[in-house]
Amino acid sequence: MDRNMIDKAVKTLKNGGVLVFPTETVYGIGCGVFFRQSIRRVLAIKKRKTNKPLPVLISDTDQLAGLVKGSPAMAASLIKAFWPGPLTVIFEAGEAVPEEVTAGTGTVGVRMPDHPLCLEIIKEYGHPVIAPSANISGQEPPVSFMKIEPAVIEEADMAMDDGVCRYGIPSTVVDATGRELVIVREGAITITELQTAVPAVIK
Repeated sequence: MDRNMIDKAVKTLKNGGVLVFPTETVYGIGCGVFFRQSIRRVLAIKKRKTNKPLPVLISDTDQLAGLVKGSPAMAASLIKAFWPGPLTVIFEAGEAVPEEVTAGTGTVGVRMPDHPLCLEIIKEYGHPVIAPSANISGQEPPVSFMKIEPAVIEEADMAMDDGVCRYGIPSTVVDATGRELVIVREGAITITELQTAVPAVIK
C-alpha cells in the first residue's frame, strides 16, 4: 500500500473533505459520517436525492458504538460470518447519526469492507465513513477507476485509483432491525451463502 496515498486520504477525511476510494465491491465516494456539510456535497456531486439513506463503512466493530442503537446482538452471527466482506447490515441508527445519512428512516446500513487499503484509511481516520457508489445517481456503480465519471473525480477533493474491484457488484443487504434477519438485496453474497452460514436469515 502507498503510505503517502493513505496519509493524504486520511488527512482529506479529517479536514471534512470528499474522497473517491476503492472497495472490494465497487468504487465509493464519501466523507466522515458526522460532517453534515460534506455529506451534502457528496449528494450534490452524485445528483442524488436526499430521501435515500446512505451506506456507512467501518474498520472494526468498535466503530458501531454511537453509530447504532443498543447492542447489535441480532446481527452477531452475520458479523461473525461475513465481516469484513460485501455484506451491509441495517441497524437502528444512534441518535448522533445525521439525518442526511438516515434520510429520516431511523436506520443505518453498515459494512466492514474486505479491502486492505479502504480498511486502513478508515482505521487511521478513526471514524465511520459514508460510502455510496461513486457514480451519478441512476447510472451503473463503477467497478473500476476508469468507469468513474470525470465530473465525480473533479469535484471530489481526492480520488484513489486501485484498478478493478474484486467483486464488481454491490454488497448484499440484510435488515437486522426487526425480530428476524431479512434479506433486502442480494449482491456479492448469494442468498444460499447467507442461509448456509446463518440459517435464520429469510428472504
